[in-house]
Amino acid sequence: VYDDECLILHNDMDSAVGFCTVKYSSQSARIGLFGLSPESTSQGLGRVLMSKVLSRARNRGCSRMTVATQARNIKALRFYQRANFVVTEVHEWFHLWLEELPCGSR
Repeated sequence: VYDDECLILHNDMDSAVGFCTVKYSSQSARIGLFGLSPESTSQGLGRVLMSKVLSRARNRGCSRMTVATQARNIKALRFYQRANFVVTEVHEWFHLWLEELPCGSR
C-alpha cells in the first residue's frame, strides 16, 4: 500500500518546494502524491519534478506510469496531460468524513 520512494524538489536555497511519492511494480509505476508549495506553482517546477520522476521510473525498467486525480481538479488534469498522460479510466469515489458526524450518530 505504501509508496516505495518520495522524490523531493529543492530550490536554490535548498528549501523543499515539491514532492512526489511513487510505488513501483515489475514494469510499471504509480504516482501516489504529487505536489508543489503554493509559491512554487506556475514556474515550470512541476515539469522539472515530473521529468525526474519519469526518468527514475525508466531507469528502474518501468514502461508504464499511472496517476489518479480528481476530475474536478482541472489544473492537475491539464498538468498530467501536458506530461503525456492520457485518461484511461474514470471512477466515482465516495467519502465520508467521520469527524463531521455528530457524536453518537449512526
